[in-house]
Amino acid sequence: MAQAQGIGNGDSVISPPAGAGSLPTGGVTGTDIKSSFLFSKLIPFLISWGINLAIGLSVLMVIVGGYQFLTAYGNEEKHTQGIKTLVYSFIGLGLSLAAYAIVQIITRIQFS
Repeated sequence: MAQAQGIGNGDSVISPPAGAGSLPTGGVTGTDIKSSFLFSKLIPFLISWGINLAIGLSVLMVIVGGYQFLTAYGNEEKHTQGIKTLVYSFIGLGLSLAAYAIVQIITRIQFS
């Protein structure tokens, strides 16, 4: 495991990667992790796909809740169910959009 060491002027020095002396390739580095298929392609794809699915389902449920609300025709139980569906779908839409924003902020952070 890499460990940071303090230097007198406040800078930190990172020790060599784990296994640098015993592995033929010199150990695992941050560059290897960033360029691996799992971290550079697969995980971002799955996150993007999942967030898009959640946003799509939330919009669909807003439509369903609106239909339930509009077709209640004085039936209090259906009216209440339509309002609950609308409220929960707007909460889901808000959470989905917040997750999208958080992912966008995190992916724009540059690590040196």
